[in-house]
Amino acid sequence: MNLLREKLHWIWKRVLQAYADYRVTVSAVAFFTIYGAVHNFLGIFDYDVREKMLIWKCFDYKAEIYGAMLPLICAAMFTESVLHYALKEKRTKVIRFCALLLAAVIAVFLSVGLSGRLFGESTYIMSVSVSTVSRWMEQCTWGYVLLLLLGTVYFCHRRSGVGFMEYMLHVLINWCAVTGVYFVLHVGIILILSIVDTLFVKSAGGTFAATGIILTTGLYYVPGCIIAMRNMESRIEDTPAKYLIRDVITGMTICALTIVYVYLLKALLLWEIPSNEIFGIVAGLFCFGMPIWMMDYYYRDDTKYMRFVRRLPYALIPLIPMQSYAIGVRIFEHGMTPDRYMGVLMVIIEIAVLLFWHFGKEKMERVLLVLCLCVVVCFLIPGINSNSLSYRWQRAFLETYYEKLLNQGSLTQTECGRLRGAYKYLKNKPEMASVVERYDIYEESFAAMLADAGIV
Repeated sequence: MNLLREKLHWIWKRVLQAYADYRVTVSAVAFFTIYGAVHNFLGIFDYDVREKMLIWKCFDYKAEIYGAMLPLICAAMFTESVLHYALKEKRTKVIRFCALLLAAVIAVFLSVGLSGRLFGESTYIMSVSVSTVSRWMEQCTWGYVLLLLLGTVYFCHRRSGVGFMEYMLHVLINWCAVTGVYFVLHVGIILILSIVDTLFVKSAGGTFAATGIILTTGLYYVPGCIIAMRNMESRIEDTPAKYLIRDVITGMTICALTIVYVYLLKALLLWEIPSNEIFGIVAGLFCFGMPIWMMDYYYRDDTKYMRFVRRLPYALIPLIPMQSYAIGVRIFEHGMTPDRYMGVLMVIIEIAVLLFWHFGKEKMERVLLVLCLCVVVCFLIPGINSNSLSYRWQRAFLETYYEKLLNQGSLTQTECGRLRGAYKYLKNKPEMASVVERYDIYEESFAAMLADAGIV
């Protein structure tokens, strides 16, 4: 019983610490958590009963409120991470208030733009449909949120006073501890409240259990993860996490890297084109393995195993040409899509990380700046962001091969594949509706030409 009391006291202390450092952020998380929990809890009532409740009117704009949740929380966390160290200065308080107010305005603007609720779906704003504006807003929202998260990590690291690899070790260990406690709470809440649901409420959807999980996630896990980014009190030398990272997880990444190399050797011997899946596998190995190997570098144990581990990042260098070839062939054959666009950026990020690793291990936080630049290019710059470039590329395929079949009456198998792929990609994009309608490959006369050409 004393152990349970100590653990609960430790959990409560962490929540209070998170609130002390991130008052606005944790307050916003608590508001959205309680709002979502009440919304979920009201599901125990029939629809007609809910409609008569005054509190149910609070959920008429739930789409907008949920849409503002992530941008507002991330912006508040970024603002408080930057200005936390000088909160007592009067001028800084004013700056902090203005920054948080601006964050709230931006969050509301993005949520309204995402929902498109103020306008009908057929409404046009400056010759642009509302559905198109919503898609633009969605892309801007993701770019905005990712920049805020990267900026938060950067400034938390700068304030920590330790090296980047040591900082990431602290964060990982803290997250493991928070997640372990959350997992125990998660299982216990599901066990207890599921019994209540079954015996008393007879709710097939598990309303009480789901509500309990929402409350636990928002009131404990999210604040715990936030404070994990600032808590540098964890002991990374003697903690069991040292052996988990250095031995178990590192060993697993080595096994995965070995399998990839065996596949690469097989492809070279048989002169095969690498499969579509290999790019995602290598990218996932890089995203998971490289940070682990970077953190392993902090443990300067002078053993053969650790000397081998410290050279593991260089083993990724031969895989970059294979990734470049695999993604290049797909783009050449089928054109650009947002996924392939991200693949190109991933190769650039891998090269940048390896260069930083080789020439400046003490300044690895510069990788965050490269990631910020990639986010800006991919999500925020008109004309060259992932969606814009993909739309133009696929539209060019559709128009070019459509006209070629009309004028010449034949297409190669590759050209036919590009034509069909472009049409399939664009037909579900509202902003491309007029283009798809004009170049409809399933229109009766054009479909007949495809059949006559023998490529249907």
